[in-house]
Amino acid sequence: MGARFPCLTGGGIVGDSARLLVFLCGLIMAASAFLGTTSVARAHASLLRSTPVEGAVVQAAPAELLLGFSETVAPLVTELIGPDGTKTRLTAKANGADLAIAWPGWKAEGTYLLSWRVVSSDGHPVAGVLSFSVGNPSVTPPAAPELNDTSMRLAIWSAKLVLYLGLFLGVGGAFALAWLMPGKHSGVGVIGALLVAGLVAAPVSFGLQGLDALGAPLALFGQGMGWRAAAATSYAVTAAIAFIALSLALLALASDASLAR
Repeated sequence: MGARFPCLTGGGIVGDSARLLVFLCGLIMAASAFLGTTSVARAHASLLRSTPVEGAVVQAAPAELLLGFSETVAPLVTELIGPDGTKTRLTAKANGADLAIAWPGWKAEGTYLLSWRVVSSDGHPVAGVLSFSVGNPSVTPPAAPELNDTSMRLAIWSAKLVLYLGLFLGVGGAFALAWLMPGKHSGVGVIGALLVAGLVAAPVSFGLQGLDALGAPLALFGQGMGWRAAAATSYAVTAAIAFIALSLALLALASDASLAR
């Protein structure tokens, strides 16, 4: 059969198609790595000004709170914490690099905290806390919210580690089998497992990124708000490119393995 129809053998059209898929996913993986590197290299938004200013003591509650950043931002979450620890979510209106946040009508004197999270123009979430007092500072100021949840950090980096192992070892292994060792099939099972693990890790890390952007707890993983927040960040493009590269590599690996039967 192979002598009469050489195009059906591993070195024919089907084999070339598998190698082409691996080549394409290699290009996609390189593009993903490049996007990740350039996004990290760019400076993120930083808070330059605010009304009231940090640490200010004002005589009366302001009509609105103003935050001014170093570049255009999009609001994710703004939360006001009162002197007694009461919290309320506020709506922020963006105007380029500025956010305007209406005061909720609270009149109690004491120290207030404004916790904010925004997405900078490079797609990365940025968070901070603004502290100011109305009338007189509180003897015991309210506790500032935790900006970096340890369990969330661990979950995010674990998912990304699995994703990167799938990309570099899974896609790299598929490339090696297709181009450097054609006809060899040693390690196919391990490479396939790494690719599948990477495919699972891509959406998981995407959802975790959204929760981190919102400052939401790990228990809310899987809810729509996390996915919507993640879609507003630059990681959405990286995760999509990685998923495509892993899919192409797995397809090429399965196609090449079927020729060996």
